[in-house]
Amino acid sequence: MGTVSQESRQFFRTLQLMKGQASSPNWIQGSSDLLFFAGSEESFSKSYGRADFTMLSSKCRKEYKTNICLSASCLFLGSGGELDIVVTSNKEVKVSAVRDAFQEVFGMALITGEDGQSNIAPQPVGYAAGLKGAQERIGGLRRSGVMHEKQPAVSVENFIAELLPDKWFDIGCVIVDDPVHGIRLEAFTQATPVPMEYIQQAQNLTPQDYNLRWSGLSVTVGEVLERSLPHVTRTGWHVAFTGMSCRQMIYGAAKALAGMYKQRLPPRIL
Repeated sequence: MGTVSQESRQFFRTLQLMKGQASSPNWIQGSSDLLFFAGSEESFSKSYGRADFTMLSSKCRKEYKTNICLSASCLFLGSGGELDIVVTSNKEVKVSAVRDAFQEVFGMALITGEDGQSNIAPQPVGYAAGLKGAQERIGGLRRSGVMHEKQPAVSVENFIAELLPDKWFDIGCVIVDDPVHGIRLEAFTQATPVPMEYIQQAQNLTPQDYNLRWSGLSVTVGEVLERSLPHVTRTGWHVAFTGMSCRQMIYGAAKALAGMYKQRLPPRIL
């Protein structure tokens, strides 16, 4: 592999600091097994010596179980070279659906969940509110530092909408946001009919002066159904109404989203 230059030794000292969660100029901790060099290949070469990069990256993978990324044009990858995506939820129904969808499309994908929060009503009403809720979950995790600002993320937000006169439906908005490549895509689950009586109950339980009423209702449809129907839970009502689970619906939309995302990624990183 050749001798290790002074520049290379400095690189490994930087790597050890970063793995210990210490800060270092130009380096960003992307995920637990990724270091992201926030600069160009030219600027990396000036710091560590371009001729040694192949050796450095190989040594990183073998001895540190870590991938290094040269520039802002790279994809977030895990130690095995797989796609690294954060889902803005810690609910297994969402995380597992997205994981299965992306792994089927990409082959290898590291999918983890983080509990993202939105600043809209618990029951969003309308497509715009659903999209905003999904976007805010991503933004909140980035602002709080739970995930890096360049980390690709998938977010899921269910909302209700009146698609026909007096006919309401529950729909899931599923989005992917990849700041590195400037890719932002949306997909939607199939629409699940919700009887008008349960919509009215949720509306009546929401105070007229509710400060988030502009975005939706203070009580979710799932909560109303759980109170009103025996053996129906707020998280399992989709299967009771249609025979198809919420997880299956999210999976279908997430798979379509993953397919569109893959088409837009640069071929050299797939």
